[in-house]
Amino acid sequence: MIESMHAFSRAVELRFPNSAGKSDEVFQLASLIAKRFGYTKSELHELELAAFLRDIGCCSIPYRPFNDKPRSEWSEAEWRVYSRHPEVSGAMLELVPSLRHLANSVRWHHTPFNGQGSLGVPSGPEIPINARILHVASDYVWISHDIGTNTAMESIIHGAGTTYCPEVVSEFQQVLTSFRVQEPEPSFAGS
Repeated sequence: MIESMHAFSRAVELRFPNSAGKSDEVFQLASLIAKRFGYTKSELHELELAAFLRDIGCCSIPYRPFNDKPRSEWSEAEWRVYSRHPEVSGAMLELVPSLRHLANSVRWHHTPFNGQGSLGVPSGPEIPINARILHVASDYVWISHDIGTNTAMESIIHGAGTTYCPEVVSEFQQVLTSFRVQEPEPSFAGS
């Protein structure tokens, strides 16, 4: 099953080269956050499936203009088309009985925590925890690739309580802090 999910994820990455390798990064970060919530091995497995399938709906997005220009240059209409991919991803998973249980985690992985601007969608703790974790992990990975890790971290922290679940942001900060403690900056002494 995992190999199939990786294959689906790679298919999306082939269609959208800017996505290459990002699903792996999203899952790695999401799993570190989830472990801080005490996830079991089977819960981590479910999160992995959701992480690799969260963008499968991107296959419904036209190749152009999304590969012709950076995301920062997309028009409002292009963003509206792109923003439908979580709903399409969730609908696709509902068609597969063995994956149906992942549909809402995938469907709501870009839903603002406060629900603002999203009629008829869950908000706050109604959003599945896997979706809340994937939201932080996915946005951090994309923002860090687009404009840098410090800006990405600041953006996530600034969005706590509105865009992102505050508890997930808190654990996210702990994960990034522990990385910095474990992997100190290289010394320039003696250079």
